[in-house]
Formats: sequence, structure tokens, C-alpha cells
Amino acid sequence: ISAALIKVKPGTDPHDVAVRIAQKIPGVTSIESSDLFQTYRKQMTGLLRTVMVVLGVTLGLSIVLIGLVFSMAANERRKELGVLRAIGATRQYVFQSLLAEASLLAIFGGLTGVNLASLAIFLFRKLIMVSLDIPFLLPSPASLLTQIGIGLFLALFSVNLAALIPAYKISRQDPAVAMRE
Repeated sequence: ISAALIKVKPGTDPHDVAVRIAQKIPGVTSIESSDLFQTYRKQMTGLLRTVMVVLGVTLGLSIVLIGLVFSMAANERRKELGVLRAIGATRQYVFQSLLAEASLLAIFGGLTGVNLASLAIFLFRKLIMVSLDIPFLLPSPASLLTQIGIGLFLALFSVNLAALIPAYKISRQDPAVAMRE
């Protein structure tokens, strides 16, 4: 037995019982339940905060890198966009078409990520159960769809945010200058 839960009578001090157990049974460590759950809660809260900070930093870096990649891609298409402007496309049209392209890439990339993650979970669920020694339970379909929706929205939002500045700069460029370079 790795752990045993002992219920004390009402009016008995749990601390005194823990001390007596520790004194009378060698090699046993007694933990009072209030301390046990409080320690667990503190550890989980700390772990959750750390995960959230890492996710925030990762999201921020991803947005910056996506912005750089989108800027390079738009820069490569500068002549093409200059020709569009020269034949009558408005700045707003060029801006909106670049953001629409970014949105399509985000949606298809997000859907690809969801499908790959689902496939990995399906293929490796037994390995996950064995290595973590816990049952593998999927969330309810409503919760799963909500999480997928939030993930797709986050992908769409972050890619559009990253593409905003490069799309604005390219759409504001003079057509003659864009075609010359």
C-alpha cells in the first residue's frame, strides 16, 4: 500500500493522530489531509501559471515570426501588387485581399493542426495511458468542439494580427515604386 486515508473521530486533533502514527510506525510519513490538498492545489496553480506564461510567450513569438514570414512573402509579390494597383485596384482592395489570404492560410493551417493532433491522439492513446498510468478520457463532444473553435479562432486572430502591418505597408505603397523594385 502506498497510501492510506485515516478518518479520525469528531473532536480529535488530526495533527496529534499524525504525530502518533509517525512515532509508532517506522518508515511511514503522515500527512494531514488539509495540508495534502492545499499543497496539491498550490503545485497545480503554480504549474498552470507557468504553462500560461509559456503559452503567452510562444503565442507572442509566433505572431512576430508569422509577421516576418508574411512580410517577406508580400515583399516578393510587390511587383504583382503594384500592377494590381496600376490597373485600378484600390489600396483597400489590396489590403483586404492580403488579409483574406492570411485568413485562408490560418483556417487551413488550423484545420490541418486539429486533424494531425486528433490523429496523433488516436494513434498514441494507449501509449499515453500506459506511460502516465491513467485512463484516457476524451472531453464531451460539446467541450471538444468548443476547444477546436477556440483554437481555430486563436489561429485566425494571431495570423491576421501578424499580417496586419505588412499588408498595410504594401497596400499603401505607390504602384510605380512597387513595379520598379
